Amino acid sequence: MTFEPKQKNRVPEVTILALFIAAGVAFAFSALDGLSGKGMLQFAAMALFCAMVFVAVRYKFTPFKYTVRVGAAPKKSLHHEDDEDEEEEEVPLTPDGKEPPVTMFPPKKLVFVVERRQGNSKWNMECLVRLSDIHSCFILPEDKDALNIALKENRKAPVYKYFKNMVAPDQTVLIADTMTGKAVVYIETDRKMSEYLKSVASYNNGK
Repeated sequence: MTFEPKQKNRVPEVTILALFIAAGVAFAFSALDGLSGKGMLQFAAMALFCAMVFVAVRYKFTPFKYTVRVGAAPKKSLHHEDDEDEEEEEVPLTPDGKEPPVTMFPPKKLVFVVERRQGNSKWNMECLVRLSDIHSCFILPEDKDALNIALKENRKAPVYKYFKNMVAPDQTVLIADTMTGKAVVYIETDRKMSEYLKSVASYNNGK
């Protein structure tokens, strides 16, 4: 199950153009003779130019990809007798003998992965969460009130946002355990994937 968000508006282009014009104006005024504060204008122009480059790289040339897939099996404990009690759950093949969709696998076998790349470079993993470690999943804007309550309860957890769009009204928020502790992960909403992740969170809380 994979979703790659696409740019839905022209906010990055408008922002880049506005920053470029502002930087140009600041540079032009800094070149005028007899004008005080030239150093501050040059500094402001450089800051605006750097912001323009950041927006261009981050929102125009950096795509993201979200994937739910079968993860690597967790390492067995040193106490092998503990592992003997766990039986492997077999997932039946489809009638045509092919591997079933990931939604047929138990959550403990699956991971949610966020990858990104710049330009035509290879995909690099930014975030990995085991589905069995997801505590909550909120789909905005309908779950806004419930999310606000959860964020207050997890105010010390780091927040990560993986958006293709500068303005993304449809967002999905995961609160999950990661290798570095509990974290809040924002992604853009794909209805099929988001509703599946929400059902997984409900399943985890019902165990």
